Parts: sequence; C-alpha cells; structure tokens
Amino acid sequence: MPPLVLVALAWGAGLLAAHHWFVPLGVEPRSLALLIPIPVAAILLWPRDRKLRLATVCVLTLLGAALRYQSALPNLDDPGLVAHYNDRGWIELVGTVDGYPDVRDTWSNLRVKAESIEVDGARHPIRGTVLVRAPRYPAIGYGDRLRISGMLETPPEFDDFSYREYLARKGIYSYIAYPRIGEIEPGHGSPFWTALFSVKDRARDALARLVPDPEAALLQGILLGIRSGIPADLYEEYNITGTSHIIVISGSNITFIAALFALAFRRILGSRRAYWLTITGIALYVLFVGADAAVVRAGLMGGLLVTAIALGRRATAYVSLFATALI
Repeated sequence: MPPLVLVALAWGAGLLAAHHWFVPLGVEPRSLALLIPIPVAAILLWPRDRKLRLATVCVLTLLGAALRYQSALPNLDDPGLVAHYNDRGWIELVGTVDGYPDVRDTWSNLRVKAESIEVDGARHPIRGTVLVRAPRYPAIGYGDRLRISGMLETPPEFDDFSYREYLARKGIYSYIAYPRIGEIEPGHGSPFWTALFSVKDRARDALARLVPDPEAALLQGILLGIRSGIPADLYEEYNITGTSHIIVISGSNITFIAALFALAFRRILGSRRAYWLTITGIALYVLFVGADAAVVRAGLMGGLLVTAIALGRRATAYVSLFATALI
C-alpha cells in the first residue's frame, strides 16, 4: 500500500479518535502534545528502519489530526465568540454578509460575519459567523453590512436531522430565525468575491431568461451550484430514484471544465501555459459554485489528474482520492 494512503488513513483515524473518544473523555490537547516526542525519538534513534519511520510518521499524523480537530472546536466560554451569547434573549448584532445568499421563495439564508453584539444594554466586540434567516425583501447581497435585532439561538435539533451538526461542519454555531434588519450598508465585501458573485448572478439570470422553470432551476443547480430554486417535490423525486447526484456539482463538471480549458489553451499557448490556465480555471470554478466539500474534492482530484498528465505520469484514482482527503 502506498505510504501516502497510510498517512491519509492515519489522519482520518485521528479525527475519528478525537470525535468519539478524546473529546467525550475530556482528554486535553496538551496531553496529546506530550506524546509527540515519543515517535520523534523513534525516528532519531532508528533513522534507517523504513517501516518504523513510516509507522512513526503515521502516529504523528494521527496525533496531529486529533489536535487539529480539538483546536477547531469553539470555546463557548470565550466572550469574544458570538456563540457565547446564544439563548440569552433579545440581542442586536452588527455584521457583514460573508457569502453568497441562499435565496428561497420567501426568505434568504445569510452567512453574517459578526463584528459586535449588544446584550442587556452593553455592546461587545465579537467574532464568528451567524446564520440569519432574513426576509427575501429587501434584497440583501454579499458585502452588505447589517444591523440585526432578534433572538440569537443555538441551531435546532430535529428528530431525523441535526441542523446543529450540519451548521457546525460549516463553522456556524449561532442562528437567528426571525430578525429585524435595520441599516443596510453595501460595499463592505472583498472586491474579488464581489466580482465573482456578480458574474454568478448574471449567469443565473441568463439561465432564467433562456429556459423556463423547473428546467432553469435544474440548470442553475447543475452548472452554478444554486439548488435553492429547485421545487421540493422535484428534488424528492431525484432522491427517490437515486439520481440526485446529477444536480450536485461533482467530478463530471470538473472534468468538463478541465477538458475545455486544456483543449482551448493548448493549441493557442502551448502545453505548459495551458496547464497553469487549466489549474486556474478549475480553482475559479470551484470558488464560483460555492466550494463545498464535494466540489473541493472534485476540484482537487481534477487538479491532480491534470498535473499527472502535464508531468507525463500515471494518475491512480484511489491514491488521488486519499491525497485529496488528506489535503
């Protein structure tokens, strides 16, 4: 088995160990850090033993993954974190929309990067991201700075679905369901993301003009990663028939983008320059459609395949998959 695969498996094992054992049992990160010198000493004492060297690297990777997992968990006792103020009643929050709005029929889900919060008459500087379920109108876009009043809550748990865990995987631990939005100041976002989201808006509007619904909504999901416009009953039919993967941005989209860029630029600029433009095109498309886990995985595997072809090497799918998981 290739060493890279073993290292990737060790990383995954470290994440699982932290999630199921270390965190529930209250194992402190510093206790794990104290174990690091043991495998390091083994490498120094027996540097020529390849099997021992690989084993110690895997142990270090496992410990590193566990530390990485624990470092990502929020400290809710930190008053500088917005989640510290969950479930404390009515608050006023100031923050900036920090992602592409998820627009639905009557509301929009907004990722708001918090700047300050007012609780019980006192204002505190804070950090962290809040999911705000805002009315659809007035329209709110990326980079708008908002003053929001409402109940800051811990995301709910349902019988068949944990919304709390779903949002936690996106780094969101706070939720406002029925906000009152006061001031809206546009223009506080990054110029790069503003331009990218503007292109995405124009592409969405172009598809809506060219094709009737629900076909337009399906195309927006397949090409742009915007699935909010797909009717719920139609989405359920895709789930029942096991074909919902058609709607999700995946390896087929990345393959198409890579082939399109590679063929177009190779004839004009040559193989070397075409390679860099193809990698850039894949990266921009991943960002363009939202860069969720599945898209990033497909983009990385596509980039590894293009790189292997450019270097004249053979690409092995399962090794690329493990490399992507590790990255």
